[in-house]
Amino acid sequence: MVHIRLDIVNKQEYETSDIYREIKILIPRDSEDLERDFEYLGLDYRNLDIQDTQIKECEIVCKNDPAFASDLSDELNLLIARASDSGYTTPFNDMKALYELLNNIKISDRDKLLAVLKTEREQITNIKDTIKFASNIDEYHLDNDSHSLEEFAENEIHLGELYMEDVIPYLDLKSLGKDLLNQRNGKLTEYGVLCRMDEGMENSQEEEAFE
Repeated sequence: MVHIRLDIVNKQEYETSDIYREIKILIPRDSEDLERDFEYLGLDYRNLDIQDTQIKECEIVCKNDPAFASDLSDELNLLIARASDSGYTTPFNDMKALYELLNNIKISDRDKLLAVLKTEREQITNIKDTIKFASNIDEYHLDNDSHSLEEFAENEIHLGELYMEDVIPYLDLKSLGKDLLNQRNGKLTEYGVLCRMDEGMENSQEEEAFE
């Protein structure tokens, strides 16, 4: 299960004064506790507006997958900072919606989510964009066996995703031909490639020639 630890401030106070109210909570959290938390902030938890709260920082907590939690925390905090610099609010209700999504994403899709958020970073300007991409995670496929261009090409060939005519333009055919020639003890002649047959075939051909 995924949890989110949030550092939340009263947005109006935070933007207009050096003295502002702030809470740090871990969600999921009981509604009654949240009501008391937001009452401390001077806000009504049941009627929060997008401009009422601002998330200063968040931390994803996932005991069974700390690497995922750490990478996602870094990515989200970069987004929160970028959004704030661009004038976007990161409100509590959006972080709560993201929490629900994270707990519905399959464990096998966690790396895919991180890959999407990093590669689509220029398209993600605020937390609502993150929610949009996370909601459409099934539109992407992650080949987590390929960590280089060479591995990707090899895996595509082995999976039968490419036809030979697709592959040939990218092959070093000269090196391949040289290696195949050596493996088969062949010779390149002006008439073509000459390879010795196995002994059985040689004898058969010789007997046919002298009948």
